[in-house]
Amino acid sequence: MSNSPEDVNEQDPTEALPKLKISCAEDLFTALRADTIGVRLSVLSAISRAPEKTLSYGPYHGRHLLGEMIDQLKTTPYPLLRRALLFALSAFKDSSVVEAMKSYFRTSHDAQEVIICTRRLAEEPEHDVRAFFVKFIERGIRSNQARCAANILARLDGHCPGDAVRIAVLSDIPFTTPPLDESTENYWYEALCGPFVKKTQILIESLGEPAFRHLRRNWDYLSIDIRIWLFDWGGRSHKALTVALCLKTFEEEGPDALSLSALKTAAIVGTSVEIFRSHATKLFNSTNPEIRAAALLAGADIADVRAALAVEADLETRLKLIPRLADAYGETAIDDLVHLLEDKDWRIRNIATATLVSFGKAAVHAMESILDHEQPAVRVAANQVLIAVSG
Repeated sequence: MSNSPEDVNEQDPTEALPKLKISCAEDLFTALRADTIGVRLSVLSAISRAPEKTLSYGPYHGRHLLGEMIDQLKTTPYPLLRRALLFALSAFKDSSVVEAMKSYFRTSHDAQEVIICTRRLAEEPEHDVRAFFVKFIERGIRSNQARCAANILARLDGHCPGDAVRIAVLSDIPFTTPPLDESTENYWYEALCGPFVKKTQILIESLGEPAFRHLRRNWDYLSIDIRIWLFDWGGRSHKALTVALCLKTFEEEGPDALSLSALKTAAIVGTSVEIFRSHATKLFNSTNPEIRAAALLAGADIADVRAALAVEADLETRLKLIPRLADAYGETAIDDLVHLLEDKDWRIRNIATATLVSFGKAAVHAMESILDHEQPAVRVAANQVLIAVSG
């Protein structure tokens, strides 16, 4: 047990705990009630080492040892002393201790206190352990109690589907992840909407393709957030299974957040999938700049790239349009790219420079003509292109 103080009023932990001589109940209770914290910690340490011996001293003025310790637990303002009291009480096999531990487990905001209570309560019969701790994982909240309860329950077998899912999500010790099927789906959806979303997603992803297929079949009943995550997961691990979800989203013209996610996934699946192209082209007309930029990555056809670039205000979309100049107009786009070298944003200049390099020797004459340009950035870009194409 740590002797470091949790309160400035407690005794300096560097001081050695006093050695006590306990020979009767009076000595025991006098030490327990001492004004000096160190004396009280010392006697509690002795009690935790020899609980039966201390009980053998009997009551003092009608006061039972366990009752005294439980009352002190309720009234002391010192965290260190509370932990010492809990630790000493945990050595006793008594129903009053169990009830005190349960009460303190429910209300304490101190992680160490909760852990001490958990360890003691876990010593009770399995039926009692399950009945008490399961209530704390059903609340779906983030707390020391929920985590400790899940860790204890993870050591038991025979959980119902809902409890198994909650234990998997809340515990931080090894526990077999229950499958995502008809018996558990509601509990997994509940967890995906709770405070442990990221861990829930990781657990479900560990279940592999069967879990993905199950979620895909229930697409219409999933929240927007779950659909967005499913797109992300599908783009990473189940590309072929995600194509139909992208198309469904495009056809239903859902919220911007979902359309954006579908476009990003379509780009990962591959712009060579022609079936995406018409949808991406349509979405390029969106007023949302993020969607316009993503539509370009997903293979949107742009009828007039020059016109689109001239009116586009969003930087990310402009950056993605610039390489399209070369694709759309060939070498006749070199003059457009030279003009972009004068842009005030360095990222525009960089992408224009890289695109000019892609023309190779065809860009040399244009670069030589701007080596004396009034803007230093343009001269630097021209030299970069010349070095790159002559290398």
